[in-house]
Amino acid sequence: MKRVLIYIFAIFLSHLPLILSAQILNTSFSDTSQLQEENGNLINENAKNFIKINLAALIFKSYSLEYERILSKRVSLALTLKTMPENSLPFKNLLIKNFGEDEFDRNAIENFRLNSFSQTFQIRYYLSKKGYGRGFYVAPFYVHSNFSVNKLPSQYISSSSERPDEIVNFDNSGKFSSNTGGILVGAQWMIGKHLSFDWTIAGPHYGLGSGSLIGIAERDLTIDEQNNINEMWDDSSISGYIKNVSVNEKGEVLDLDGPWGGLKFMLSLGIRF
Repeated sequence: MKRVLIYIFAIFLSHLPLILSAQILNTSFSDTSQLQEENGNLINENAKNFIKINLAALIFKSYSLEYERILSKRVSLALTLKTMPENSLPFKNLLIKNFGEDEFDRNAIENFRLNSFSQTFQIRYYLSKKGYGRGFYVAPFYVHSNFSVNKLPSQYISSSSERPDEIVNFDNSGKFSSNTGGILVGAQWMIGKHLSFDWTIAGPHYGLGSGSLIGIAERDLTIDEQNNINEMWDDSSISGYIKNVSVNEKGEVLDLDGPWGGLKFMLSLGIRF
């Protein structure tokens, strides 16, 4: 059953490669900003609204739209909505190459499905002299997220006296939600009078998450197997996150509750109006 954790963790590991691209973008867009200053580009400070799409999210099969409202030279408010329709894992082929050594692992990564929806609220403080939605910023933020997972397989090796060492396959699905908060650090440039580029360099966040994972067994479980599964979760490395375990002849239900966190990273192209 510990295979469940490996694939959930793989979802978050797959988000790491985009961070490497930040060094290239830092150089190219800082040069563009300098050229705009030298050419005397005029920015309409009365245009206080931004609508932006997060280009980085598209790589992860997600869609992210942000609205930002300038309140003053230094302060703005922003709301981000992000959705991932039910789909396979991002970078699935890469995961299969690194984790799909046997047929079970390959099929698990191939068939796994995930969808999510999140809302992020932030207050931005612009630090540069330009202000009005330009330059470096820091932003306290809050995120509420919902996740669903489907077709997540796992295996249990029976230790009952009736069917010793028999492999029992489980089909797992579940829903989770989280509430987290953190600090964003980033920078925003104007490209001409109406286009903007917003780079959220890093946004670590931490909080609490909860949910349930339901595992349906391919056959009815014996009483001994049900007791063994209960004991297995009591002794597992994630026992501190398990609020309750219910096991019957049809399968199991895990109620999970505990710390939750992540790292936000965005490369957004927008329109100012």
